[in-house]
Amino acid sequence: MRIVQTAILAAVLSLAAPAATVVNFDDLPDDPFGAAVPAGYGGLNWGVDFGVWDSSSSAIYPPHSFNNVLLGNRLNQSGYAAMPVYFVTPGAEFLGAWFSGSGTALFDMYFSGNLVATSSSLNLNSTSTYLASGYSGPVDEVRLTADRGQFVMDDFTYNPAGTAVPEPGTALLMGLGLAAVSMLSRRRA
Repeated sequence: MRIVQTAILAAVLSLAAPAATVVNFDDLPDDPFGAAVPAGYGGLNWGVDFGVWDSSSSAIYPPHSFNNVLLGNRLNQSGYAAMPVYFVTPGAEFLGAWFSGSGTALFDMYFSGNLVATSSSLNLNSTSTYLASGYSGPVDEVRLTADRGQFVMDDFTYNPAGTAVPEPGTALLMGLGLAAVSMLSRRRA
């Protein structure tokens, strides 16, 4: 009986997924004009197009968590150009981020220089809203593209490389296998 309990416990523990990394920018100093994001912050290298900003007093740019958000700083005649974010360790699974403001935003995801996925487009408003990547494969670069609207981004979320979540069927098969081994060992004893 003890072996069966151990097998069940092992199966349940294998279902526990590693926690995602959430980069929220709240430990960085803010600046009225958008302070630069340090290289390697949160396991990412941020393009020069992003700046840290305290949006707690803004009704149209509310943060998702706490006060600091990223403000996009690259406006050109056509709107915002693609603003890159590079993973320090390639192969991460990018999950998404929270946005508020006006206009639209979307993500293009790259791996080894190739476009591997594009998220849906999000219409921004004064409610902080999550834009999911919609892609579960490895990436080493995410490019944020937005139109001429003004926006802020918060809680950039990803699973680091090498932390793939096991499929529930895998854990179930492992648990059943351990239970079978324990039953066979009890029969022999």
